[in-house]
Amino acid sequence: MTSTTATNIPPPLQATPAPSYSYWGDQGETSDATGTDDIQRRGEGTNEHPPTQSGACTRIDDDELKNYECAVCFEIMDTPVGCGSCQTRFCRPCLERVAKQGGARPMCSHCRSPFTLESIQVDEALQEEMNNCMETVLCPFRGCGKKIPINAIKLHVVQCDHIKMKCKFSEWGCEWIGKKKDLEHHDNNECEFRNGMGRLVNAIREKTFSQAETI
Repeated sequence: MTSTTATNIPPPLQATPAPSYSYWGDQGETSDATGTDDIQRRGEGTNEHPPTQSGACTRIDDDELKNYECAVCFEIMDTPVGCGSCQTRFCRPCLERVAKQGGARPMCSHCRSPFTLESIQVDEALQEEMNNCMETVLCPFRGCGKKIPINAIKLHVVQCDHIKMKCKFSEWGCEWIGKKKDLEHHDNNECEFRNGMGRLVNAIREKTFSQAETI
């Protein structure tokens, strides 16, 4: 049994990305009456041509973009890996999570072949193709409009001010979901947990954390 100290406090609550957004087009918002948001997101009706794949120099359409998408989270991969038994590709964190959650005999979520953390293989050819691809796609989050190289989209998605976020008190009852750029205003002016209720939540968390530390 360990003793508690003043430093035994839980980590601060943090806002998290809302899980309901669609990576290549936010279905959480409706387009305007003219549909210009949807047109801009697809790159249609503009002077900008769709991005092209490096090497082959073919136009990238929605189907071809799937070559760069993880088969678990459907986001653009940063490090494409496979299970070693099939040609399906995943983000490394996604496939490692499948392995860790699969018990004594984890199986590939696509081909159902057994695999281990040690058998996960990086697709170096696809990784090189993605690293060398400087063609761009529009940011998937409505309102941003930035064109991002394929090999930088993962980093941009993490930093984009237009990604949908849940309030840091979402697990305690706050139902707000909004853009990252509006999060500070919500925290300071709108959230019902910003004052007394928030202090009560933090007190409960500290008590629970302290009790867990003494076990």
